[in-house]
Amino acid sequence: MAARLARRPDDRAVRAGAAAGAVLVAWSGALHLQLWSQGYNAIPRVGPLFLAQAITAFALALALVVWCRPIVLLASLALMLGTIAGFLLAITVGVFGFIDSFQAPDAVSALAIEAAAALVVALSGAIALGRHGPTRRL
Repeated sequence: MAARLARRPDDRAVRAGAAAGAVLVAWSGALHLQLWSQGYNAIPRVGPLFLAQAITAFALALALVVWCRPIVLLASLALMLGTIAGFLLAITVGVFGFIDSFQAPDAVSALAIEAAAALVVALSGAIALGRHGPTRRL
């Protein structure tokens, strides 16, 4: 089945992008899980969001590798953009009364990883949609 999926160069590009995206999305999840276990779990309403981000990131990373469908690429993009937006809100106006900063552990690296993941899955999704259209499967 993998050979059938990788017949065309753009299919291979989508698969490679999804695999790279999976690594980056999982890395973002791992950072959020680490931060959650190091104290963010004690922040009301924000702590559970860190845990939810980690669980969702791991599930989507697995789905990117196993299914590699445009909907999974879109969901991964939404998670990464939502995570970036949440962080930017937290450092500017605060989220649920919590204000974060760029001095927080792993803040800059997490932002870079999430931006890279968003870019990779967006490009992979664009290639997939350009090749297959919005309703066809890879």
